[in-house]
Amino acid sequence: MEQLDYRLVNFVQLLRVLGIRISVSETLDTVAGLTYADLSNKAQVKAVLRATLLKNMDQLPLFEEAFAAFFATPEVKARLQQQRQELSQAQAEELAKAASELNFQGESLELTVEQKQLYNKIPEEGKQRIQDFLQRSSDGHRYGDKLDVNFKPIVENLVSGHLDYWKRVLGEELPLFDVVPTGDDAVDEVVQDVAASLRDHHANYLYEDLKNIQDKDLPKVNYLIRRLSKRLASRISRRYQKSKRLDQLDLRRTIRNSLSYGGSLVELKYRARPKKKPRFLLLCDVSGSMARYASFVLQFTYGLSSVLKGIESFVFAEDLEQVTQDFAQGLDFEATMVRVMNNSQGWGGGTNLAKSLDTLHQKYPETVGKDTVIIILSDTKTLEARRAAHLLKGLGERVKQIVWLNTLPQKTWSQHKGVGEFRRVCSMFECYTLKQLEKIMASQLH
Repeated sequence: MEQLDYRLVNFVQLLRVLGIRISVSETLDTVAGLTYADLSNKAQVKAVLRATLLKNMDQLPLFEEAFAAFFATPEVKARLQQQRQELSQAQAEELAKAASELNFQGESLELTVEQKQLYNKIPEEGKQRIQDFLQRSSDGHRYGDKLDVNFKPIVENLVSGHLDYWKRVLGEELPLFDVVPTGDDAVDEVVQDVAASLRDHHANYLYEDLKNIQDKDLPKVNYLIRRLSKRLASRISRRYQKSKRLDQLDLRRTIRNSLSYGGSLVELKYRARPKKKPRFLLLCDVSGSMARYASFVLQFTYGLSSVLKGIESFVFAEDLEQVTQDFAQGLDFEATMVRVMNNSQGWGGGTNLAKSLDTLHQKYPETVGKDTVIIILSDTKTLEARRAAHLLKGLGERVKQIVWLNTLPQKTWSQHKGVGEFRRVCSMFECYTLKQLEKIMASQLH
């Protein structure tokens, strides 16, 4: 029993490191539950741990990966250990290669490990530009004078700035899954195995056509969507923080502050001008060919709701239906989607965007204004495409922007008449993978 308690404590610590909050009382519940399980039966042990340590289904992918790694057989652990060693060696070689290429007059630039890793990820033409710059800086300008070695910090700053540019381009602002070492080698090894496994899954799912994702993979994909939306929400939140630029004198704060100086106006206080967030209106096509895509995009938008308050959400097929109130009930996303689909009159039916836009104008005019960004998800296959394009053009004159997420591959757009009709009246983007969705939303939600 003592060995079991030790293993359980380590497993709970592992889950906590991975971001799952577990209280002491829940740990005690687990110990009590295990007394009723056959400890030689792995499935029973897993069922008890899952029932007592998880609070919601969002945590299931993490739990599954953690359990598989922590309770792996000795053979599997030996294989994972070998993989870790090989990966560590490969990473060391890549860092050494980056250090050899990033040098000024024979001395390696003082860059972080993260910057060197980023350098290895950028396209070859990007690497070549950096190398050409370093070569010119080391050799001197056209008159043959060599730059003084004291210029090295300036060169390092310029290279760092260039790498920051690629960091934004490659979408590397925040890691989708990262962990902090605990100092316990046994736990840290498993943590790294779990992190590596999740990163591999993420890499596969990010570029998979959403319509091809299988039902068995939905928990992991849903977990990934939540992390993507959380990352984007963090970026949007920073973007709309108050400006640091001084604006109007704040007399009340100045007087209040002067009291600490005996009433003397030693320090003036100013109001910072906040950046105004636009309003967002989402129109999701839930016809037969689009319902699969719509559920993923709705979930992504649902994840942004903590930052982008007041998102108006609609679904449409033969007509328009508002689902904003369904998303405001405080239920988890899966329960919300069940509610939306059960209440929808047109989910999985045909598409009539023109009629839907008429309904938007007649029934929900208050949702549209000059500060509104409209996001449409559809493959452009609709009845009355020309009339819909005409209505969309008129709508575009009344809002800030219309962004169309087209799930058809861009190379096929010329084969669809509706694409040409709608591209003339809005900004259209190819969007059938999670990576495309995140990139488009990040660039357009400003």
